[in-house]
Amino acid sequence: MRLISQDGTFDVPYDQVVIQRYSDGIYWLNKNLIGVESGFSEDFKIASYSSEAKAIKAMEKLRENYKNSTLYKEDFLYFRFPKDEEVQE
Repeated sequence: MRLISQDGTFDVPYDQVVIQRYSDGIYWLNKNLIGVESGFSEDFKIASYSSEAKAIKAMEKLRENYKNSTLYKEDFLYFRFPKDEEVQE
């Protein structure tokens, strides 16, 4: 499955990255990184929301999309992080 950022500038393979929510932002990291010592860089932000609750909902949508892709054995799927106004708190 491919992950696409809110603005379409990032297109990354889900099995090659770690997706992490921090406050109201969602970030991607190379899965081989153990941690980020200096905090989260805006360069790796894949989505931004007006509240932490909306960011949590977006992560839930990602998980649901991934679950459905594995359940139905879809070969090629993508998930684009929804815009802030598309997420209900």
